[in-house]
Amino acid sequence: MRRKSAFILAALFSLNSWADGGVSHCNDAEKTVFNCSIKGSKKVASVCEGARLEYRFGPIGSPEFVYPSPDNKRADEENFRYSASRSHNYSENYFKLQFYNDNYSYMAYAVEMRGRLDKSLYESSIIVWKKGKVVKRFVCSNEDAGADLIGLHNTRAWKPVDLEPTN
Repeated sequence: MRRKSAFILAALFSLNSWADGGVSHCNDAEKTVFNCSIKGSKKVASVCEGARLEYRFGPIGSPEFVYPSPDNKRADEENFRYSASRSHNYSENYFKLQFYNDNYSYMAYAVEMRGRLDKSLYESSIIVWKKGKVVKRFVCSNEDAGADLIGLHNTRAWKPVDLEPTN
């Protein structure tokens, strides 16, 4: 009976960590920059910072999409475009990390909003475009998904990059 209770408690805790974004594609040696548990899915989108930035999407343990590919030797600032802006009344801050791959444009997006008593609230998502039209929007179920994306602009000298295909 104790074993069964312990198993049920362990299962509940692991479900809880899944629901709040506690799982990530990033390993212990990497910093998690963005980690989105896709609402209504068992998939996760993570941006991990190790030797380079890497976007990983899919089930934990077997991502179905990784960018950039291992043969891409360009610098992070050439693979990704980062931008930060704010609303006219400074109540919302917007943070975006974008990249282009095979006629698709991807964006990890976070909004930081001032809540009551100056508490920050976050909304995050992944948006995918093809030929300028949104084809998919993945909403993050964990409210802190983009919290670390906010600090990315302090760690690098980001410069505007043309993400359109060169071929």
